[in-house]
Amino acid sequence: MSCADKIKTDLIAFKALQKSLVNSNKMIRDDDGALLASLTYELSVESTKDDAAHWLPRAQQIEFLANGFSKYIDTLQLLLKKEAGLEMKNGGEFFKESDKNAVMRVFIKQDKGGELYGRLQSYKQHLMAVDPEVSAELGKTILSSDISFDSGPYQSKDFTRTFFEDLPVIAALAMLTKFDNDFRVIANQAINFCLRQTAAVKMHGMPPVPIATVSKTFASAGEEVEIRAGLAYISSSPNPTVKVAGSVVGIGSDGLAHYTFATYKQPGVHHVPVEISFEDLDGQRKVIEKQVEFVVDYPAH
Repeated sequence: MSCADKIKTDLIAFKALQKSLVNSNKMIRDDDGALLASLTYELSVESTKDDAAHWLPRAQQIEFLANGFSKYIDTLQLLLKKEAGLEMKNGGEFFKESDKNAVMRVFIKQDKGGELYGRLQSYKQHLMAVDPEVSAELGKTILSSDISFDSGPYQSKDFTRTFFEDLPVIAALAMLTKFDNDFRVIANQAINFCLRQTAAVKMHGMPPVPIATVSKTFASAGEEVEIRAGLAYISSSPNPTVKVAGSVVGIGSDGLAHYTFATYKQPGVHHVPVEISFEDLDGQRKVIEKQVEFVVDYPAH
């Protein structure tokens, strides 16, 4: 009875994690859209149109790569659900969430683990080839991310064993969404970088876009996480005022506030409040509030 209760609790935890990561991906995609809209607007501004013409296609290519990887992850997740007996009832999906054999059949027997590993390598290569400046900006971010892009400590079989061995279906789905989330964070940083390379130093008839992103949306207890917040347009007059968790954070040379902290020891979904205040084009002070979400890993049983 005790073992059955623990398994049920674990499944509930994995389902909560999966839902949280899906929501995080949606927020990142929305932020990407706002950044791309800002870059598109720069094409209509005489002083920034040349820079925008250079950087907008690169930002769009980064978004295209991220969307392509997301679609691939969706395909893998659907395959896994079908392997676990997917049925549609009353508009909802039903499958064997605790089925570990389905995970083994997909990722080991069908070698989808090796295929995913190859896609990771390909994604890195295409992302780093978008532009030398983007490559230089993202180099350290990619190397310090949760997932190794290099052959490094992993080979194809080691990769599969490390990330998918002895997992129930719902946990494997969450792991796949985490891969997607990691890439979404990196792509968001790259698109943000492209926007920052334009010559805009002041708003030209369009309000600034407040942003708040987190370096990792899935972390171990006590692991260091950084929140970056500010305006999509780099503006020196006026500078935004950023508060994270109630504390004012200074604006860095990149136009964003950087707030680094150790994650909470309690596992589960956590939120950090971010407040961004700025003057709009009419000189009125506006305040935008955001909730940055991240997940602390549930300890292994």
